[in-house]
Amino acid sequence: MIQAAIPKSSLDAAIRARRRFDAFLAALVPPVTFADATISHMLDFLYGMFQGELKPTTILQYARSIDTNRLAVGLVPFYDLDRGLWLAFSKGVMRLRPSHSKYLGVVPFAPRMLLQYLHDVPRHGDAPLVALRDRTLFEVRCECVMRAAEAQSIKRSSIKRTMSPANEIVTTFQFTSKGSRSVNIATDSNYCACICNKIGGDAVCAACHLLRLKAMVEALPAAHTHDSVFTDDAGKALSRDRVRTIVSALMRKAKLPSVMTAHSLRHAVNQALQLAGVDASIIALRAGWSTAASNASQRIHYTHHRFVKPVFSEILFLSVGSVSLNNVVK
Repeated sequence: MIQAAIPKSSLDAAIRARRRFDAFLAALVPPVTFADATISHMLDFLYGMFQGELKPTTILQYARSIDTNRLAVGLVPFYDLDRGLWLAFSKGVMRLRPSHSKYLGVVPFAPRMLLQYLHDVPRHGDAPLVALRDRTLFEVRCECVMRAAEAQSIKRSSIKRTMSPANEIVTTFQFTSKGSRSVNIATDSNYCACICNKIGGDAVCAACHLLRLKAMVEALPAAHTHDSVFTDDAGKALSRDRVRTIVSALMRKAKLPSVMTAHSLRHAVNQALQLAGVDASIIALRAGWSTAASNASQRIHYTHHRFVKPVFSEILFLSVGSVSLNNVVK
């Protein structure tokens, strides 16, 4: 029952941490078992990750996941064995590598510049699933200002074409967000606006691509075992890590600075929208961020699908001419 209440992402993190820590312990001379590991072993493991340029928050998450594993097998968490030493280590890594220090001197990029590095998706006929999947993932993340792995939780059965309260054509869907998990809400909801009428009527926007991807995935042999829309070419659901690496690989193709990660796309979208004059509170609503002016009850219980007046895809991809999207699919 307790395990069922733990978010899958937390369980996945605990499994990854255990495997990585076990590999570290096995490489020691002589090897050490997980049960015999000491807090010194754990700190050596974490410091090695620090030297590998990982963020302090990521390193500390590994530490928490290792303690979760210790609890699961009846061992005392390292944190409880020596809280003073553990807190000193935590403060030390945060001081040596402050938050966002890796971005110092790095100029933000425009999300539309990545379009040319996506695989071509034909205007008509069946598009290769991988090409359509990668493009859809990128566009949905941009329009919804979505976190790196949240797209993985989009429920395929919830993807529908409908009309917004403003009588605009949209594709709506349900997914699991950080915000919905924190307030114990069953699901979050979002949408992509159709902008095809602004680019010649061809189905090349995120709203249309999401519907096409849904139809392609449902015809695949492994699709009946899950409700995901982002899959491999056999229909097997992708993991959260794989969804992240799709965007990371796109950034490497574009030769962006190595400090840019899958989450950096969210930074880029936010910056581009602000430069285009979109109000920060509107961006925050789509992204699920709290602001000084926002009302938590309204945001959680009354703002369904996060509808806003500006069309983010239009601003992000058509602001320098309507050829941006079309050029990729010709």
